[in-house]
Amino acid sequence: MTVSRRHFLVHDDEVRPLTQSVLERVRRGALRLPAYAGRDLHVVEVSVELKDRTPVKVRGVTTTILSLDEEGAVRSRLLEDLRASLSASRSSHAPARVLWSPSRAQLDSITDLALARRKSKLKPPRATAVPTPARPSRRSRRVDGKGRRVV
Repeated sequence: MTVSRRHFLVHDDEVRPLTQSVLERVRRGALRLPAYAGRDLHVVEVSVELKDRTPVKVRGVTTTILSLDEEGAVRSRLLEDLRASLSASRSSHAPARVLWSPSRAQLDSITDLALARRKSKLKPPRATAVPTPARPSRRSRRVDGKGRRVV
């Protein structure tokens, strides 16, 4: 038996499938999700046991929160984590991390989708590529014997 990972985006009572490639590209900063700009995304990863390429059992569920900026790109939480760590080291108690877990109804819906008991009526969120800066021209430059450019 093999194990497969399925990802879902949970927003309010809405559960949308999320492809692994889109999720990884959003995390790397190569894609944006403008429909969810300025929000915290609740992402659920489900490990599913497969038998003959058919999902038969949910092995585990993990959750993640991704913060998006005003353009829909992942917001870096490094500075916030460093500040929380610094304040925790100065005080006697550890900072409270924000945890999220899906409701029972959301978890049932995610399980049904992960085990292919039903198909999602909602499509995956539309992602847009992050524009890359223009690269300088790669024109060949002729130089003389001393390395000076010849026009």
